[in-house]
Amino acid sequence: MNEFILIELFGLALIISFVASQGGISGAYLLVPAQIYILGALSPVVSSTNLMYNVIATPLSIYRYLRERRVVKQLALTLALGGMAGSIAGSYIRVFLIGAEVFRVFVDVVLLILGIELIMTLRATRARKQLVTAVKVLGVRSGRLFFLFSDKVFSVSLPIIFALSFIIGVVGGIYGIGGASIMAPILLTAFNLPVYVTAGATLIGTLAGSIPSLVTYSILGFGPNISVGVSIGFGGLMGSYLGASIQRRVPEWIIRLMLSIITILLGLLDILIHLAGQ
Repeated sequence: MNEFILIELFGLALIISFVASQGGISGAYLLVPAQIYILGALSPVVSSTNLMYNVIATPLSIYRYLRERRVVKQLALTLALGGMAGSIAGSYIRVFLIGAEVFRVFVDVVLLILGIELIMTLRATRARKQLVTAVKVLGVRSGRLFFLFSDKVFSVSLPIIFALSFIIGVVGGIYGIGGASIMAPILLTAFNLPVYVTAGATLIGTLAGSIPSLVTYSILGFGPNISVGVSIGFGGLMGSYLGASIQRRVPEWIIRLMLSIITILLGLLDILIHLAGQ
């Protein structure tokens, strides 16, 4: 493969992961259209290559969030277990049931939904002032997790989170993003949790869901493009660590705004290119 293309993909992955990791998203969902445009790839190999990106790119940023004690371990474990189970099912669905054109439309829909969800939360988060501190888990009662962050108590139902992470894990397995990355905007919007707490947990869920899904694709004969996976993976590794390092100093509404703009623009661009080609 042309070395210039690999360098281009490396740089793109670095930039995308730097922004996305601040919101607890690996950035893999933004690299799907990038692979389609640059490489002209639409086969399930795109999905497995993106999963390889997740496996390489996320560990350092996860370490950073753990070191700052901003990971709610019970939430992370619930996301990981649900996402792992769902991602395996999604991998089979992608290989046997969904064709290239259907997959491309699916990409567009996911991008637009994520972007719109994030924009809807901007007004509330812009008015909210939070001191970024370590998280203190208060306990689990009747299936609800309670934790203290920035002098405020938050709670969330772990069974509901598990069910959602399984469903989203199926979607993530189809899309090649690990599943939990779609969960990030849901945690920020429907559950009104702070991004400074959810980021580490959703990245852990993304990593946990990506590994079995990547293995499943490989077993089914659609293993990743190694050269592309390594290129975007190490770009993502550098970008996500840098993003996690500065995240606590960036206002939450700015993080959501950056993610929503990039996501919506990519979704709309792909739709326009698709329509122009018909």
